[in-house]
Amino acid sequence: MIKVNVLLANGFEETEAIAVIDGLRRAKVDVKLLSITDTKEVMSAHNIKIVADNILDNENTMADMLFLPGGLKGVENLMASEKVLNLLKLYNNENKYIAAICAAPMVLNKADVLGGRNCTCHFSVVDEIKTGKVVAKKVVKDGNIITSQGVATVMDFTMGLVEELCDDETYKRIVGEFTKKISDMKVEL
Repeated sequence: MIKVNVLLANGFEETEAIAVIDGLRRAKVDVKLLSITDTKEVMSAHNIKIVADNILDNENTMADMLFLPGGLKGVENLMASEKVLNLLKLYNNENKYIAAICAAPMVLNKADVLGGRNCTCHFSVVDEIKTGKVVAKKVVKDGNIITSQGVATVMDFTMGLVEELCDDETYKRIVGEFTKKISDMKVEL
């Protein structure tokens, strides 16, 4: 089974985290939420409390992918963690997938895992990316690094991750679930 670890820090952006988690779990990916704090409870950017599956220090940290949601305060907390930076380096050295959205590519920059590769990020942090080449696309995959711009691109990002990690049948099923038109649905009241 495909495994993805999601790193949650206080201040993470809810939509960017939850939409991706939801899409991956619908695709039957084993997704673990890991708090980088000393408690499983993590507070989002807009004061929504999420209970992680485990604390980063208590978890076997290797999976097929490591995902970092955005949210500026959350990203600042991720960048302040040497454990997170070292984990990113480990994933990169093992050629495991690293996914980041919105401001989170700043963490990849600080961990020096971009290595001149193409990436994308939220427009407000473009100048902070010094070790990668920012391109103006919704989702960018370069080697094992997959990045996206933010809340407005979260569904494209989620579908891209499902496409990368899962088989074609699963990808088509998930795209169908997420793109079915309301007018195609029958709702009984």
